[in-house]
Amino acid sequence: MEQKYLPMVRVSRVARQWAKTKFIIIILLISTASLFVSGCMLKTIELKTKEAVITNHTKLSTVTDKTRGEIRFDIMGTRYKKGEVVFICHLTRGDTLQLTADKIDEIRTAIQEGEEFSEERVAELKSVLLTRNILIKPNAKGFRFYGESGELACSTIDNLTFRKKLSDIKQFYYSMPETVSADELKRNPSLKVKQIVKKGNPVLLDVKYMYSMQKSNYLIGRTSESEDVIIQEENIVSGTIEVIDVESDLYVYGTRLAAVGAVVGLIYLFYDSIIFDRPHRSGGR
Repeated sequence: MEQKYLPMVRVSRVARQWAKTKFIIIILLISTASLFVSGCMLKTIELKTKEAVITNHTKLSTVTDKTRGEIRFDIMGTRYKKGEVVFICHLTRGDTLQLTADKIDEIRTAIQEGEEFSEERVAELKSVLLTRNILIKPNAKGFRFYGESGELACSTIDNLTFRKKLSDIKQFYYSMPETVSADELKRNPSLKVKQIVKKGNPVLLDVKYMYSMQKSNYLIGRTSESEDVIIQEENIVSGTIEVIDVESDLYVYGTRLAAVGAVVGLIYLFYDSIIFDRPHRSGGR
């Protein structure tokens, strides 16, 4: 049976060129987007010294600990923290406290002797000690005495209301105690500490001896199993970081771009013959 061909549709040169350009642009966009779907290639760099691990602490993938072996961290890496200065307080009652400077209100180098209460000297009162060794210090307004009820009252430096009968108070202090700061004690460890007062818990504690100690610096981070981990600096052996492998990426992307360019070039050369010069068969028999 004789085949019949439909007459070819005439398309202007401008329309053909514009159609070709649009087609090639679409191919280029799809191909370029596909280049980056797989992401960047990474390479592992070994950090063989403790100093190198600390320097790159924000990018660490793994750290080898002396006792726990290799620990793998999540993508957030770790943080390097300076160890705090802590004060070791051995108390006369037998226990030991470990406090940072911000937890200490007073460090006394002498035991302050109390005096008898005098109504005429209420304005001079600096502090009082209750029967449970709780130290009360007033704000700038000082103490007030209520003669009818025999009570001493004030607003404390912590903005608490204090009001007690004189019988509940065992010491009255009309002068300031001999104190040193935490920094002074750190600089001069030979200072003899007799008493301390903690912040937020104003109990006057008798001290046998007290000294400062610098705690170790450390790494802190979260493992790939979501466990928070601390590694002391002296236990760091080595570590690894993962960085973008620029050379491999350039080679891979260059190869892919060359392939895309070759495909686009072939399409450009044969586009007209593929799309416009193809004969159209009729559907008849």
